Amino acid sequence: MLARQPLALAGRAVMGGTAFVWLMLAEFGLSLAFGRAASGYGAALVTPAGLLGLAGQLVFAALPLFINARCA
Repeated sequence: MLARQPLALAGRAVMGGTAFVWLMLAEFGLSLAFGRAASGYGAALVTPAGLLGLAGQLVFAALPLFINARCA
């Protein structure tokens, strides 16, 4: 997408933030669909495995910030 429509840093930050919000909503929805309570979902995020997963999701959200559209 960035190769066709280059964005400034602020636009890329919005893109990553939006992707992160949708990812977290999808994960929360699937958690509820598979029978986990909302409090259980929140508690799972503060475990070492949950924090590692959250860190990976934050890296995913930050990826648009590191793309240089002029080189794409």
